[in-house]
Amino acid sequence: MDLEDLTRKPVFDLETERFVGYVVGVVLDPQRTELLAVLTRTRFARPKMAVPIGSIALMHKEGVMIEKRGFRWLALYPSLWRLARRQRKEGFLVAACRGEQIGSVVDYSVSAQGRVTHLIVQRGMIGKTRRIRRDKVRAIEDGTVLLADDALQTAKPKKKPLSAGGLVASAAVLLGRGAAQAAHRVKSGTRSGLLGKSSPWTIQGEDGRTIVSEGKPLTEEALAAESARGKMSELAAAVAAGSLGRAVAKRRKKAANEKT
Repeated sequence: MDLEDLTRKPVFDLETERFVGYVVGVVLDPQRTELLAVLTRTRFARPKMAVPIGSIALMHKEGVMIEKRGFRWLALYPSLWRLARRQRKEGFLVAACRGEQIGSVVDYSVSAQGRVTHLIVQRGMIGKTRRIRRDKVRAIEDGTVLLADDALQTAKPKKKPLSAGGLVASAAVLLGRGAAQAAHRVKSGTRSGLLGKSSPWTIQGEDGRTIVSEGKPLTEEALAAESARGKMSELAAAVAAGSLGRAVAKRRKKAANEKT
């Protein structure tokens, strides 16, 4: 499952489940192959905050869950700041195929590992929008994306925006790096990220004894049991998805109350 339209998605803190802003941009590597960070902002006049990929716990169509430890002003990440400034100056890249301009790169699709899988190319403001595979990019020079001659033959129309539906753990897209880091932190003894969180399923010991029931707080024993089974990445993804679901529900309820 690839993610599109990251911009404007709400951002929540994994630990407190509080809303901390909206995604207002992304920072990619110079060759537009990997997502390095997302840029967030609470209000229009506030400075941008940056969240490196290692601090992104979960990205889903409903929003983004982050670990607050990596949530800092963009200016405090010099390398990301320089890349973001360069990409802002470049603006939208122009896509060209067989020597002809076919539109501008207005968005990207990102895989579960944070890799750019497709470029979203649009001609004009209301023109046709295509999804072009990243492996069809020959080079990026002087603000222009040079595509392979057969790039348009394999291009597909952009999918319609995802509708806001129910959030389930199986539908969540957990970034591979974030999952690996979460598992490493648990195995190394720093289990604060998951300890005490609501368990997404019932966890049993080797003897079949129930350690923690679904919905109950995770304990050290439960985390140790899942770690022994090699399910820490899956557990971290499900916990983050549950947190995101509750955060989105709270935000929608608050918005509904404000309307009434």
